[in-house]
Amino acid sequence: TALLAVDFPNGKIDLQHYWVIWWLGTLIAIAFTMPIALLGPWHKQPTVYWNNVALPRLGPQLFGFLMMTALLTISTWHQVSRMDANSVRAEFVGLAGESQRALEHRIDSYVLALGAGRGLWDGSSHVTLDDWQQFVQALTLSDALAGITGLGFIQEVLPEDVPQFLDAARKDGVADFKITNATATTPMFIVKYIEPAASNPGILGLNAAFEVNRLSALSRARDTGKTTFTNPVRILQSNDQSLGFLAMTPVYSTSIPADSVQARRDTL
Repeated sequence: TALLAVDFPNGKIDLQHYWVIWWLGTLIAIAFTMPIALLGPWHKQPTVYWNNVALPRLGPQLFGFLMMTALLTISTWHQVSRMDANSVRAEFVGLAGESQRALEHRIDSYVLALGAGRGLWDGSSHVTLDDWQQFVQALTLSDALAGITGLGFIQEVLPEDVPQFLDAARKDGVADFKITNATATTPMFIVKYIEPAASNPGILGLNAAFEVNRLSALSRARDTGKTTFTNPVRILQSNDQSLGFLAMTPVYSTSIPADSVQARRDTL
């Protein structure tokens, strides 16, 4: 009854399963306890009659045997329940481990894709929109990298350098380029390329530094030279703005070694 009362409000109950166990347990308990209660050795006078004949009392030996049987049954049930719980726990730990390894493998594949993108920039004197489109198409995101919404290139731009940045973006093949969430006093991290463009509406030209979570990850990637992940963020291109994360790998100029934080910032 207590189990039903606790689980029912939480919607975690299989009524048919629990009611069968509850009623079977009740019937067994009645069948076992009623004879002991009525015929136990503590009664001095007969209390149960059958066809006007008093039924004999349970002797101490028989009563002790029944109690030992009950205790043995309870102990056996407890051991079986514990073994079953351990088996379920072991199965859960195994499934959780497999899920973790699968997730780590997928994250590693994302990092490799970012590393490939960094290699494209390191190996080219200049990367245009057409170059980036061909690179992303070759990765076949939907097949080999399921889960990735898009791959983009973000460029750090000072407010006073916006006109030159827009002019360069148009020359690189980005038409009708507009900056959203622009700032007038702080550096911006603007999405210059994003592919596939069709599945990432509103992302091209976005200042990714518009909120602290994204800006923090971008700054850490720039300063450490390592791939960095955001905390959970709202995916802007999703209709329901579901949660996800962004991963950033920094790209530096190959002419100057980025061996310090300041060097990395200067050559980003």
